[in-house]
Amino acid sequence: MIDVSKYDFVDFGSGGGDFMDIAKSFGGRRGLGIENDPIRVRGINGRGKDCAYGDARSLGWLPEKCVRFVTVNHLLEHMRTLHDAWKVVRNAVRLAREFVYIGGPNFDDCPRLAREGFKFYWADWPDSHPLHLTTGQLAWILSSERVRKYMVWRTAPVGSSAHPDVHPLESPRHSGHYDAAKHPPKRTVEFSPPVWTQFVCFVSLKEGDHSNVLRKIRRAADPVAQTGGVV
Repeated sequence: MIDVSKYDFVDFGSGGGDFMDIAKSFGGRRGLGIENDPIRVRGINGRGKDCAYGDARSLGWLPEKCVRFVTVNHLLEHMRTLHDAWKVVRNAVRLAREFVYIGGPNFDDCPRLAREGFKFYWADWPDSHPLHLTTGQLAWILSSERVRKYMVWRTAPVGSSAHPDVHPLESPRHSGHYDAAKHPPKRTVEFSPPVWTQFVCFVSLKEGDHSNVLRKIRRAADPVAQTGGVV
């Protein structure tokens, strides 16, 4: 059994463990990663960090309000269903005392891109990104958990189809950055307003000074959904 009292934050879906370092810039001192790939768990532990094997949808072995904050970065798009994403968010809110950070790819602008004949390449990865979670759906999940104070931002704007994240619809699935030598021809179109490639969400669970985290999130960000009292 893990002694969770040693940790002040938990990172869901830690992958290679890189975001655990970023979480320390949010005020964390020692974090516990949760990862469902045993090879990645061993890799993170081998680099001197702490990671446990687990599924972020089912964490009954971790007690309620056991850490200051929880981070969920680029995990929800890997869920198979909206219900799975809801279970991850529910666990994050259950474990955290002060706040939850959620980040991932922004799928809100995919319909707009499709009307122009484009797509984000990472939005056409049906095996690894099956869930195209919108910020509206995330707001619904948070509201269903009776979260009263949160804000969602879109970040990393793209002003033109020349950006390597943007592909013509004809590009094959599971492509990477656009490469004119490998992918179908692409028109150059200016996007005004821009399309946004990422979103971040800050969930406040306790009154306090969250300015350090909020400053990092607000840079080049466009607010899209909020409830009162966070900022």
